Amino acid sequence: MMEGLIKNISKTEDGVVILGENKHQETFESNYLKVREKEGRIFSDELVKILPHLPKSHPLHKEWLYRSETQSRFCKYLSSKKETLSILDLGCGNAWFSAQMKSTLPQANIFALDVNTMELQQAARAFPENQITFLHGDIFQDIFKSASFDMIVLNSSLQYFSDFKLLMDKLLELLKKDGEIHILDSPFYKTAQNQKEARNRSHSYFSGMHVKEMIQHYHHHSFDDLKNFSNTILCNPNKTWNSIRKILGQKISLFPWIRIAKT
Repeated sequence: MMEGLIKNISKTEDGVVILGENKHQETFESNYLKVREKEGRIFSDELVKILPHLPKSHPLHKEWLYRSETQSRFCKYLSSKKETLSILDLGCGNAWFSAQMKSTLPQANIFALDVNTMELQQAARAFPENQITFLHGDIFQDIFKSASFDMIVLNSSLQYFSDFKLLMDKLLELLKKDGEIHILDSPFYKTAQNQKEARNRSHSYFSGMHVKEMIQHYHHHSFDDLKNFSNTILCNPNKTWNSIRKILGQKISLFPWIRIAKT
């Protein structure tokens, strides 16, 4: 299956297929990992295997209850798909979400792509039996054939891409007819002022961590970016019912679930 859609395979190392050329990704990975370490988000292999269900004693347990809700909701949607799908998990990190998708839909062909070597190698160690293809590469390089995927998922990864339109155009090119892009757990802003305020918060956050370089890699997208694409908001956290659920203490993702269809 891999040979049918992947191009420019350089080598395979530690369970990860290296695609294309590694252009300027070392700087991003270094700064990204510095931030993740300071946030306490670099997990052991044992914890990665059980994500999103962190132990109650873990400092990030409550935050991952929200991630768990997103995963559960999306996998319920995925379970309704009967056909064999080719799914790209873009910006997969340690690939815990890829593993959850594979468990939900065992017949699916899951491809987990990132530019972060360390987390991909960890994913290959944590999920060796899941038959997931772990890929290191840049989505904007010529690494996939057109119309390769039925579904492309960005789970908490959209914010690492600077140009929304450029990214969506590329992903739509990689989708088969009637394919879908799903954007999960990533913020969208209603106004230019909201975006400006978010940029300022990010600047202060990364500066406070002494990783100012990360500012250039973290981006803020708006709902206006969606207007040129056939999109549906499948879950809006601000809808009345979800607001009531939050008041009742249920963990609902703070971010919208957006589907972009190839029409």
